Amino acid sequence: MLTKKYLGLETADLFSREDRIFFERVRADLHHIPLANGWADVVFSYASLHHSHDLPALYEVVDRVLRPGGHLIFLSEPSKRESIEENQPENAETEHGINEYIYSYAEWLQPLRKRGFRVRRLVPRSIRHHLVNHRPAYYMAIPRLLRPLTWTERRRDLLERLQGGFLTGRLLYRYWSLPLTLIAQKPTRSTA
Repeated sequence: MLTKKYLGLETADLFSREDRIFFERVRADLHHIPLANGWADVVFSYASLHHSHDLPALYEVVDRVLRPGGHLIFLSEPSKRESIEENQPENAETEHGINEYIYSYAEWLQPLRKRGFRVRRLVPRSIRHHLVNHRPAYYMAIPRLLRPLTWTERRRDLLERLQGGFLTGRLLYRYWSLPLTLIAQKPTRSTA
């Protein structure tokens, strides 16, 4: 398999080396994870699940691999505002042949909840990082009404509380393309 530096697994190697964090990784098709049923207490993903073209099928595999009560934790998945219809972006990754998909908040959560998972959304630190560092492309994607909440530290604190709120967070994901981080717990008993 051809790889290119700063794309895909090559980037993961760089992060692991720089952060001095090592963990075993399995290189496999997301929809055919080669692990036994109920093998894992936790399935952890960092910005990887958006490569799936079929979230319900992916969550079925995660459900199979997790023991009852186990957790799916995913960090920094792209999430589009609901008004965007297209699920496949045009970017450097897709030009290189990497599968890239982007889902709305509802598209991420509905298939998980259908499987009986309890979901808790977290506020990714990367959002505040982008706001503090004034990245123009990121700033222009913020709904105009919310932009004044990015101007001072106090206002950014308020915006972060709004993002973490049950109703306000869901509303923000509806109108703003934000990275999504969540913890989902598999039911301890079969929901069937």
